[in-house]
Amino acid sequence: MIATVEINAWLRGEGFASPTAAAAARSVLEDAGLTNPRKRAMVASKVEPARALLAARLQRVCGAGRCRETARQSAAGRSQVEVPPASCEICGGSNNAAAAREMAAACVRAGVTRLLIVGGTRVLHAELKSLLAGSGVSLRCIDGAETTPSKKEALSDLAWADLMVIWASSPLPHKVSVSYTDECPPSVAKVTVRRRGIEALCGEVTASVSGAAAARRRA
Repeated sequence: MIATVEINAWLRGEGFASPTAAAAARSVLEDAGLTNPRKRAMVASKVEPARALLAARLQRVCGAGRCRETARQSAAGRSQVEVPPASCEICGGSNNAAAAREMAAACVRAGVTRLLIVGGTRVLHAELKSLLAGSGVSLRCIDGAETTPSKKEALSDLAWADLMVIWASSPLPHKVSVSYTDECPPSVAKVTVRRRGIEALCGEVTASVSGAAAARRRA
């Protein structure tokens, strides 16, 4: 017996929960010949081709304005379809993920691809690195509560960075922060974040690099 899947149920599982989103997805599948308006099921072997086709043609985004704007920058010709936050390609239901994607997009547009984070904890650093994986933005993180870099190490970090972020709200001994702030060359931009959390840090960086880019365009 040939295995089949119920199309509408499968589309809901893929995030196309509303009638409008499901209709848009079904139209893509029908145009490609993977199903037709009369069919309620499709053979299981078509699931992966259907999933790849929908990913190539439709961009699943929740109703949040920040996600829609970030998605617009990376649409690559795909049509936006509104889905529940958990199925959103930008945030996946997470404010941290949405803020990190927005920050990465702003940084790449501004030519800032190497961020030096001074402060924060290993747990926060690990989450931020995970959220930025594949974004084109690289991180180098200094946990000031657990390590005291030498002047040579600080200079090496600064020579690598495009932008230094001082996470002042985190446990950050003065002797650690001053090793970086006193040696920061004019070529490296600097942002001080005085609020806790990844969402706050990403928001401050986004505002800074977007403002700097706008100022360069006006000059």
